[in-house]
Amino acid sequence: MTAGPDAVEPVQEPAFDLGPAASALADLVAGVPDDALDEPTPCEAWSVRRLLAHLDEIGPGFRVVAWGGDIDGPDPGARLHAGWRERIPASLDALAVAYRSPAAWRGRARVGETEQSRASLAVVALDELVVHGWDLATALGRPYAPRNEDVTVCAAFAEAVASPEGTPGLFGPAIEPGPHADAFTRLLAATGRRPAVD
Repeated sequence: MTAGPDAVEPVQEPAFDLGPAASALADLVAGVPDDALDEPTPCEAWSVRRLLAHLDEIGPGFRVVAWGGDIDGPDPGARLHAGWRERIPASLDALAVAYRSPAAWRGRARVGETEQSRASLAVVALDELVVHGWDLATALGRPYAPRNEDVTVCAAFAEAVASPEGTPGLFGPAIEPGPHADAFTRLLAATGRRPAVD
């Protein structure tokens, strides 16, 4: 998990519900077969196993932020430990619950070497859920359709921090979407992912 800059400041507390995105991702995680763990994902050089190890960090990490704490940066060598199929979905659900508290959207928090508003970090958390949901669904060959309102929030964040050179620790180099790309395709392209349909 890597946070981006204070690109988006929600105007309500809470400004949105992470529950639907967390639930969709949790369902995907629970359905990952063991023989898919070493399959590639759209995240460059990440297998399904490595993506799951990252997701295993997201829930506890952002939950600490929502509770008013600070966290270190992500562990680049994170490993997937036994019990992940039950633990990750439960952790994602708890993350969504934590962000239903108005206190989770107030003040500032340190993530790694950066400090930013907790409201902006809630947007980063949603982006992690939505975009990695697509990563995992794509790797597994499963359908995935995030809510339009979640895509809108994430797109505003992604477009604010995306660049042709990429955003180290967050996004790869942005890709130019096709002229008829829908909002979700444009979001994926901004994060450096190449959607199946341009």
